[in-house]
Amino acid sequence: MNWSEFVNRRSVLLYDWAVQDLRREITESFPLLRTVPIPIAQLFTEYVSNLPEDRLEKLTLQMVGATHHTALLAMNRIYAQEDRTEYDLWLEFEGQEFSERYKFPSGVITDGSQKLNKRKLLTRLVKELTPIVGGTVIHSTASEFSMSTLLPDLPSGMSMGLWVRHISGHETVEYAQSLSIPNRDGPNYGQNPNQFTSNLFRLYGLGLMEYPALKESDADPIVASLRVVCDHYVKNIPDLLRELPAPD
Repeated sequence: MNWSEFVNRRSVLLYDWAVQDLRREITESFPLLRTVPIPIAQLFTEYVSNLPEDRLEKLTLQMVGATHHTALLAMNRIYAQEDRTEYDLWLEFEGQEFSERYKFPSGVITDGSQKLNKRKLLTRLVKELTPIVGGTVIHSTASEFSMSTLLPDLPSGMSMGLWVRHISGHETVEYAQSLSIPNRDGPNYGQNPNQFTSNLFRLYGLGLMEYPALKESDADPIVASLRVVCDHYVKNIPDLLRELPAPD
């Protein structure tokens, strides 16, 4: 299998899994998404709860397809030619409701709450997520860290990366997770556009995972959510790719 074929197979496997897993989330009333204290997750669960079944299925396929262009091409489909009516309606709802209801923290606390200690939160996340991911910290600063886990039973030295950073000014914690072959995909977890990088939101078509992180009271929900999210990723994505033949 050449590299292009490998990338296509990997992309289609992930697309199929994302469709099935988003269907599961909807059917089971969002057991995972309801643990994520991010406005877009809350808006999405609210929005789809009012949709009839036929529209739900169309939205699922259109939303997942929006971030899986390589998979669509491998299946002889072109995203620009796909029906995206339901996805556009969701984006319209999201844009309007988000601007009216939510505002990312400005960095100024007005209610007397304790400001988040970002270094303490990141240290805690390393401690909490290492047993789940099973990795080694390969980069760490006061505002971000990344971990890498070699998965020898996956094709050609594939490794799992985890990347978390606190964005000052925006006052959010951003998370990304990846499965890649570093010497082929690229070494920068979560940042190289040519690398196979994802998180559950991207797999579902919901975009970035940015947790509001201004107050110390934000820390516990962030830690609890990332434990659930990373565990779901680790328990599903590596097994999905285990049978892939190694690329030439």
